[in-house]
Amino acid sequence: MAEQPRDYAAKRSFDETPEPPPEVSGDVDPGAAVPGKSFVIHQHHARRLHFDLRLEMFNGRTPVLVSWAVPKNLPIEKGVRALAVHVEDHPFEYGGFSGSIPAGNYGAGEVRIFDSGTYELTEQSPGKLTFRLMGRRMKGVWHLIQTKGGKDWLVILRAWEGGPPEPLPTGPVMVPGRISDAFDDPGWAFEPRLEGRRALAVCEYRTTGLLFSDSQENAVSGMEKLHERLVALNAVMDGVISGSPGSESFVAVDLLYLDGRDLTEEPYSRRRELLEKSVVPGGLLGSSTSIPGSGMAVLKAAKGLGLSGVIAKKLDSTYQPGPSDDWVEIHG
Repeated sequence: MAEQPRDYAAKRSFDETPEPPPEVSGDVDPGAAVPGKSFVIHQHHARRLHFDLRLEMFNGRTPVLVSWAVPKNLPIEKGVRALAVHVEDHPFEYGGFSGSIPAGNYGAGEVRIFDSGTYELTEQSPGKLTFRLMGRRMKGVWHLIQTKGGKDWLVILRAWEGGPPEPLPTGPVMVPGRISDAFDDPGWAFEPRLEGRRALAVCEYRTTGLLFSDSQENAVSGMEKLHERLVALNAVMDGVISGSPGSESFVAVDLLYLDGRDLTEEPYSRRRELLEKSVVPGGLLGSSTSIPGSGMAVLKAAKGLGLSGVIAKKLDSTYQPGPSDDWVEIHG
């Protein structure tokens, strides 16, 4: 059975959504269209988190992004086959889109860029593409193979070219080394102190789980929905688990590892930047609020929400397991 027609514009109201309108209508045949050079992978938290692979190809003389929804992202381990659903071509300008699609619109939810860069097709035929991605995060060669029914595709890693991963950080979490009165300082960031149980979310593709920081006890049992939400991130995050049994959420406060690279020697400001780019808020997963400079205002806001205080973090501090004076607890 042939693939069903798709129409980007027909699904969207451009007076309500910030997504860019298309320059051309109709979808190209990925097995025959002239390839471009750029690609992007979006993270999209609509009804649930999924990823969208978009390859630049040409509709006549106009570049478009030929797109596949890949629920669990491209596999980065050989032997793993991931589902890829061919969806409507997106405008080339969509490659730079990051933001919120308002409720009531198609695909309502948060959209973030997971990766972008250049690509090349090494094989192109009806129902099969082989392509090399040269991105910031994804580096390797994959096959896209159309299934016999025509609707769905499978994406398979042929060769990973991103180098071997560094060891995972698994030590104790960093904690404030002292207590202080409230202060303002442009060299520090301030976060409301969250209530819950500290944990490391280990989301590297070979070892995925939640680990309570105070006991090293595996916390996945009973938190399967949260576990599923964390699988595709390829990261280790420090955070807080809160909520009632069966509806737990994880709020990340720091990023220790991403895409095979240990970040604990990076300054907090850089780790925070990468955390905000990596975590798409929604449902069971989010990231803490972090505001540089304004400790007194953050404390006042935290108290207004009934929270016990604020954690101050030095912007140039590395991640040091255990107590450190580069993190300060403020209660008033």
